[in-house]
Amino acid sequence: MDSQPEARLLAAVVSLAIRDMTHRPVMEGKRPIMTVEARTACRFLFSDASDGYLDWLDYDPPVFRDQLLRIMNNTSHERLAGLEPMDRRVMRQNYQLWSANYAGLDHELPDDEDELVEIARPAAKKRHRPRNKSRAGNLN
Repeated sequence: MDSQPEARLLAAVVSLAIRDMTHRPVMEGKRPIMTVEARTACRFLFSDASDGYLDWLDYDPPVFRDQLLRIMNNTSHERLAGLEPMDRRVMRQNYQLWSANYAGLDHELPDDEDELVEIARPAAKKRHRPRNKSRAGNLN
């Protein structure tokens, strides 16, 4: 990496995005929801949004992403690439949430989290639960 101020700044942006992926999802009921920081970090790191940054830093974007995924998926109990095992676990969870709910919405993401949840996850249909006749009671 070059020691130019621009290169240091771009490296700091990429590093911050990796760190932002370690923000734990918040629970909405029983459903985990990514933080804005984690969601935007995934969007930046795993879409073409970071290609210019990585090219400037002399990293091949697909190779960088493969290496990041390999590090995230390493389940050893040792610190790896500056990331603790729990950080990597949270990164895996965030990546799975992003892949399942937000990937492909890269340039259409609204700023409001409530709108995003509606776009990413349509409301589930309520299931009709049949009434348990044995508990309804007999009026004989």
